[in-house]
Amino acid sequence: MGISKLEYGGMYLLENDLIFELKDDHTCVTNLFNHTMPLIRYRMDDILIPVPDNERILPFTKINELIGRREYTLVLTNKYGNDDIISPQTIYQFFIKYLKRFQIQQHDKQSFIFKGVLNQGLNELQKNHVLKEIRSKIELVLSAKDMENVFFDIEEADDLPVDPRTGKFRLVVKDDMNPVQ
Repeated sequence: MGISKLEYGGMYLLENDLIFELKDDHTCVTNLFNHTMPLIRYRMDDILIPVPDNERILPFTKINELIGRREYTLVLTNKYGNDDIISPQTIYQFFIKYLKRFQIQQHDKQSFIFKGVLNQGLNELQKNHVLKEIRSKIELVLSAKDMENVFFDIEEADDLPVDPRTGKFRLVVKDDMNPVQ
């Protein structure tokens, strides 16, 4: 729902599809893109504090810091050598029948592993169909971002652990949990 880089000096809220209501003790978010099941004034415990933005690097509200969960953004290098992001909103909408939970483990800016927990009791034909659909959806997202050069693999996982430091599940993890340089 936001993006930050060191040179930004803070985080920008992605307000092109979201409406944020910043309160003293929580934040409410409404989405404008999910017509089937929109979030209307969804309450999060994150406290977002707006700050003055003289540089106006992005045309969104700038916040100083986020108190609550921080999600890594999947930053990959496209075929033109430019870094670009795949938004968490895009990843969160990755719904496939029989795929219970998934996580992306990023190795570097040109490779990652998609780890998925599938429903129990699937036969081999069903598993292969799910894995094929995952591959197809990933390729579609990468192609839309000119990232056909990015290598990825798909692994079936029995479970996906939470971050031991925060106790929360991370959608994107990076090798050694360090930001990719």
